[in-house]
Amino acid sequence: MEIQGTICDPSNVCNQISLTLDLSNVAGNSGDGYQLFAVAFSSVIVCFLTALGVGSVIKIFKG
Repeated sequence: MEIQGTICDPSNVCNQISLTLDLSNVAGNSGDGYQLFAVAFSSVIVCFLTALGVGSVIKIFKG
């Protein structure tokens, strides 16, 4: 898979870029996706609950 594009800086100097991905060596296991989702989801929940707790403590002191 090849992706091509152009990057321009503020002075309008543009350069061509090309990204080539070799997907033939990708041997994924369906279990890996579930594990990644579980880690990402649980870390979001932990961050949310931490922020909720900190917000509650700040609310108490704020009056």
